[in-house]
Amino acid sequence: MFYDLEKKKEEKLPNIFFHKNFGKNQSALENFNISPSQEFMALYTVKNNGYIGILSPRTKQLNFELKMNETCLDCAFAEDSNYLFTVGQTGNIYQWDLRKRAIVNKMSDVASLKTTAISCSKGYLATGTSTGLVNLYSYNGSMIEQTPQKVYDNLDTEISTLKIDPKNEMLFFASKWKKNA
Repeated sequence: MFYDLEKKKEEKLPNIFFHKNFGKNQSALENFNISPSQEFMALYTVKNNGYIGILSPRTKQLNFELKMNETCLDCAFAEDSNYLFTVGQTGNIYQWDLRKRAIVNKMSDVASLKTTAISCSKGYLATGTSTGLVNLYSYNGSMIEQTPQKVYDNLDTEISTLKIDPKNEMLFFASKWKKNA
């Protein structure tokens, strides 16, 4: 369901919105992310075995699908909107080139068995894990450094929310699984 704030009107997506790979789980689309350029929107669900639908927010039409080798738990667009980063249950970070519609880099998230959240901004990529660790990587616009620049271990429950502010001054992370976390 889309809600146009200017027109104050709801708009339902068509039933044939996704390819057969989304099947019965179409009604269970749980997560989305919009690129900084607002050219792309990534929609995914943890019930879909790694399928990510990339659509145009303007036309609401499916542009293409991406397929991870595992369930997608979170995604984040690079600042230039050319790359999409996805994370999954095995602690891998996938870097997709949306122009090529292909994976250009895959790496293991350091000390993570399950990466649950990701955020990207100019110069940084942050990941949150099921054990409460947050890794902050340097990102130069095309490649991620293999070793984290900083590791935060303030929480002991799964990171459910993670965001780097656009000015790169603050990193926010939280866990919905524990009060005041």
